[in-house]
Amino acid sequence: MRQLWIVALSLSVSACAGPGWFRAHSTGLTQSGFTPCPSPPRCRSSDAPAADERHAIAPLRLRPQTEGAWPAAVRAAAALPRSQIVDRRPDYVHLEIVSPWGWYVDDLELQHRPAQGVIAIRSSGRIGWYDFDVNRDRIELLRSALAAEGYVEAAR
Repeated sequence: MRQLWIVALSLSVSACAGPGWFRAHSTGLTQSGFTPCPSPPRCRSSDAPAADERHAIAPLRLRPQTEGAWPAAVRAAAALPRSQIVDRRPDYVHLEIVSPWGWYVDDLELQHRPAQGVIAIRSSGRIGWYDFDVNRDRIELLRSALAAEGYVEAAR
């Protein structure tokens, strides 16, 4: 009976992922910014067009004269539970964040764009269709933490 329950749970989890369960995810930078979000609404990006309500989110807008905002953002992202930095450059960081159940991995990317006065941000699930706003909530958690420290503007 226990084995049947485990098989049923496994099938239901894989069914939620739908087509693309084994497809490679995409992260990183292009000439115009972050890699675009995939079609499913499991990704939020400050580089997505504002009219794209399923994917768009505001960047982290830096407050004037906030030295240290970029290192603080990297520290705050790295302090998220179950997160690990997998790529770090002077103006870019990519983290992998494992779900509490250990089954799913999300990608969180930040890019410091001082000329624009922002930290661009992208958070995406690798598989499945819908993420129950986990990626949006993750970005807003970072925004709130950095706003409380005085580095970025609070959400409107």
